Amino acid sequence: MGQACGGSRTRCWPSACARTPPRERERRPPRPGPFDAAGVSAWVDGGWGVDALAGHATRAHDDLDLVLAHDQLDQARRALATAGFTTVLRDRPPAALALADGAGRCVDLHPVTGSGRDGGRQLLPDGGKFCYPAPVAGATGGRTVPCVDAATQGRCLLGYPPRDKDRHDLARLHARTGAALPAEYAGCAECAGYAD
Repeated sequence: MGQACGGSRTRCWPSACARTPPRERERRPPRPGPFDAAGVSAWVDGGWGVDALAGHATRAHDDLDLVLAHDQLDQARRALATAGFTTVLRDRPPAALALADGAGRCVDLHPVTGSGRDGGRQLLPDGGKFCYPAPVAGATGGRTVPCVDAATQGRCLLGYPPRDKDRHDLARLHARTGAALPAEYAGCAECAGYAD
């Protein structure tokens, strides 16, 4: 379960990547890349995190959300730049950095204080904190990846009106892990009736 420190992570920023030029949405799982070579440890959040908990891709994605230790942010940014992610879509220190490449792929970084390995706290623009517990194991593309746990994934979706993809993600989380649905989603027919 997530640590209780309040805050709604996503209320402060809608997806910057959704505003990128139209392109074919990603349905292939993310592969190891510049972070591995740079020694950056990150764990998967957002839609790909839900898919990692489900063990397979369940929908197309606009971006790849990653949680990482704040002290690795500069290292991560350099590694992403070498892979072509040089367009800054959103830079809201210390809470988030979203970058895109020339093909319209997006990476949304969520830095946390703490070790990263044991979880951490994301400092929000309003001065609040969002707590991420230690990552759990998920699977995508036939390999094990660290990812945000189901309960925290649900908390990440609070603080703004539910979108179709949010209902989709919570339905998959609930069906796959039994994670309780947040009150805002309790009446969601898709969430209650989906079987993976």
